[in-house]
Amino acid sequence: MGEAITVSRLEGGVVEITMHYGRVNALHTGELLTPIAAALEEAAGDESVRGVLVTSTRKVFSGGLDLNELGAGVGGGKEALAEYMEKVDKLLVSFATCPKPVAAAVCGSAIAGGAVVALACDYVSVLDSPQVRVGLTEIVLGVPVPPSVHAVIHQKLPPRGYRRLFVTGKPIPSRDAYACGFGDALISSGPAEVREDALSWLRARQAVSGGAFAAMKADSFRDAALRFPSSTDVKDRNVDIVLGTIMQKLNSKM
Repeated sequence: MGEAITVSRLEGGVVEITMHYGRVNALHTGELLTPIAAALEEAAGDESVRGVLVTSTRKVFSGGLDLNELGAGVGGGKEALAEYMEKVDKLLVSFATCPKPVAAAVCGSAIAGGAVVALACDYVSVLDSPQVRVGLTEIVLGVPVPPSVHAVIHQKLPPRGYRRLFVTGKPIPSRDAYACGFGDALISSGPAEVREDALSWLRARQAVSGGAFAAMKADSFRDAALRFPSSTDVKDRNVDIVLGTIMQKLNSKM
């Protein structure tokens, strides 16, 4: 299949991370999330990098977790599933913990973990199109989000958006998602303009002190994370819920 991402250096100290994994950029931990986390870590340690742009060449920004990998975790039992969910948690929040400004150009649907990736960025430009849908579908799938991911969702969405996107778990058109708080700009003219809007935001950040931005971002995420403390009990509960959901679905098919 080749590389799942392409990392490009743009003018003005911007690094572009372009996802092109499979049909829908399913968030496989080894194939996609780990390379992205490594690219973010490299950008964080490079003083010449002023910002990171996240894009996709697929019609979908990201369809969420790789269900085949999730199924393998379930098949490996409680310990394997717990390890998988811990890895997903750390990799997803790497966007939120990167000290550099991170912007996403969302020109295709962002579902479940795909929507979390966008929300974890500092700026989100979204294509206004009925074909672009946004949804935090975890509750419908019966997969509770890890505490730090829940912190990202709670931090980035206002109460109305939290209820509409997360509590109901139903994907909605990008225009409706934007109206309830998903994203910072809604662009109707086309994907190229969505990307350019995100780039413009990043370039405008060049006038801001990198150290001040990193400190503000770290403090903001830490404050949000304190509302959803992680513990062994919480992790065990989430693993039990996922296992119970899968077993219930399997039994219903027998």
